Order: sequence, then structure tokens, then C-alpha cells
Amino acid sequence: MDRILVIIYTFLMYSFVIGFTLLFTYKANNSKNKLYFKVYSILAVLIPTIFAGMRALNVGTDIMVYAYQTFEKSSAYTSLNSFLNVNSIEGGYAALAFICSHLCGNVHVFLAFTAMLQIIPIYICAVKLRNEYNMIWPMMIYLMIFYIVGFNVMRQSIAASWMLLAFLLLEEKRYVKIIFTCIVALLFHSTAILGILFLLLALVFDKIRNKKILMSICIFFFIIFVYLMQYWDVIIVFIGKYGFLGQDKIVGYSNIFREANLSNYMYSLEIAQYIESIFKVLLIIPVIFYKNNYKNKYFNTSIGIYLMGILVYLFFFIYYHTSYGYRISIYAEYYLIVLLPFLMAKNKAANGKRIILLRRMPIRVLVTFTIAFMNWFILFVVLQTHGTYPFKLFFQ
Repeated sequence: MDRILVIIYTFLMYSFVIGFTLLFTYKANNSKNKLYFKVYSILAVLIPTIFAGMRALNVGTDIMVYAYQTFEKSSAYTSLNSFLNVNSIEGGYAALAFICSHLCGNVHVFLAFTAMLQIIPIYICAVKLRNEYNMIWPMMIYLMIFYIVGFNVMRQSIAASWMLLAFLLLEEKRYVKIIFTCIVALLFHSTAILGILFLLLALVFDKIRNKKILMSICIFFFIIFVYLMQYWDVIIVFIGKYGFLGQDKIVGYSNIFREANLSNYMYSLEIAQYIESIFKVLLIIPVIFYKNNYKNKYFNTSIGIYLMGILVYLFFFIYYHTSYGYRISIYAEYYLIVLLPFLMAKNKAANGKRIILLRRMPIRVLVTFTIAFMNWFILFVVLQTHGTYPFKLFFQ
């Protein structure tokens, strides 16, 4: 009985935040007044930010793994440079911890700013895609699939959010801003270099408007990836040579898939990882069988990137029996925020005329929403992945 009550409480808390965030996003999307748009947008960003900041320190595994320690350690230093010199964690994250610890001394403020750095790029993406579909759809996908993951995978979630923004800037040919967003991503997680590789793939996929050719090229690149895995050690050392990885991470990543390490906790698969893998595949099925009637640059490119990411993830999952491939695929999975809303929006032909079959759109919305909702409820509420269950506020 107690467990059922805790599940209901956790469900209601997350639903409250998701619901009100989407409400203000919807208000912003439909607002023609610039002032109202800004007010609603600020509220849409602040609600999930404050909620993330107010969580207890045991909501999210990595809080006690590195976040709290980094914050506490930073308070002992008076100089940012001296703190950065003794810290192996990425400079952007260390600097954020240092600033928060010295300005307010409250770790929950630090957690709130960490969440804000994840949410703001996603909301900017939603605004940029406003002409494609309602802003509520990309925000809904983010909140149901990625938001709670960010309670645990904090640094990499920041990096993935900024790399998704870089993708939209790439389509707009804003090259200076692309460089800026990539630098921000790298400052928070060194694996953002993989996000940059996906960004380069986007340049290739952007030229393709035939779905069959797109999938064929995905398989071709995947075969190349599998071949290069033979030289994993060499690749890691090469990346580290140019300063993207510290010496400790070079050693860690180069040994990551050795047979001797397969008993490590990160390689032991549980039922949650199997179900998570099923959802990753389920989320792409409606897209593959969806015959879009217009050649949209965001749609086709996002399909290619996500397919590549899932193939890489499944390769690690099946061949190495580990879910650690998520550290690579996360940058591709964030493209779902751009991709899935197309299933919920009205189709437009190349000439801009609406050609939607209204009988089909509700089905697409229902299927996509159901998969996203079940992904959220089963993984985060029932199976307690990422240590975000049961949800508690810091004063509870």
C-alpha cells in the first residue's frame, strides 16, 4: 500500500510540473503579444528549473557521485583558476559550481542552474520550430523522455541540449553561433565531441530527400562505425591527444569494453535496461512508417541521426551486453525532440498547402503520446531508473 501511495505521489509531482510547463508553453505559442510571449516563456522555463532545484539530494544518482562533491569542494577555494587546476571535471561545470557556491552557498541553487542550462536550449529550439508545429510538442517530448534523465545525467544532458540547438543553427547557417554552442557543450561534457560528429553527419543527411537512400546511408555509416570499433583504443588516445579527454578518462574509456570490465556495475543489465531499449526502438517505428508528404529538412535529417544513434546503442547493447552505448547515442536521441512532433502536426505539401488527413492525425498523436508517456511512467516512476524515484523535495 505504501509503495502504491509513493508511486501516486511521484506521478502527481512530475505530472504537475509537466502539465504547467506545457500550459505556459501553449500560451506562449498562441500569444501574439511580445510581452505576453516573454512572460509565458519565462514561466515555462522557470517551473521545471525550480522543481529540479528543489529536489532532495538523493533524487538523481549522480548528485552524490559528483555534483555535491564538486559544489562542496569549490567552496574551499578562493580562486576559480586554482579550483579548475585541481579538478578533473569539465571546466564549465566546475566554474558553475564555483560561482554558485561563492554567490549563494546553496547546492539547490546550483542544481537549479544546472537544470536551466538543459532546458533553455530546448525551449529555444521549440521557438525556432514554431513555424513547423506548436511549441508544446517538442517540449512535451523533452519533458517525458529527457527531463528526468537530466536529474541524474546532468552534465551530458546540458551538452546534448546545446548540441541539438547547434543542429537547428546549422540548418539556419549561423556558423558563429554553432561554434559557440559546441564550445558550451564541450565545457560541460567532453563526449560532446561525439555530438559534433553527429552534427557533421547532419550535413550529409541534409542533402537527402529520399527515405530509402537515407536509411541505406545510415547502414553504410554504421558498418564503418563497427569496423572502427576494432581501433577503439587508438581513437580514444587520438581524441585525448587534442585535449578533449583528461588522462583519467583516456584510461577509463580505452578499457571500457575489455572483457575484464564486463562485471562492472555499468555493464550489468537489468530489466529496466531491456525495457528502455524496447522503447528506443518503439519511438522510431511510427516515424519509419510515416509517409510524410513534404520534403522537410528537419524531418529527414533527424530520422537519419536518430537511426544512427539507435544502431550504435543496440550494437553496444547486443554485442557488449551493456547499456553504456547511451553515452554516445544520447546526442542522437535528442533529435527526437525535433522529429516526433512532426507526427503530431498537420502536414504541409512542398508548396505550403495543407493536405492533412484529419482521420489519421489523431491516431499519430495518440500513438506517439502513448509511447512517450509509457516510456516516462514505466522507466521513471515504476522501474525507478536514474535514481529519481521516489521523488522528494529537499525539505522532506
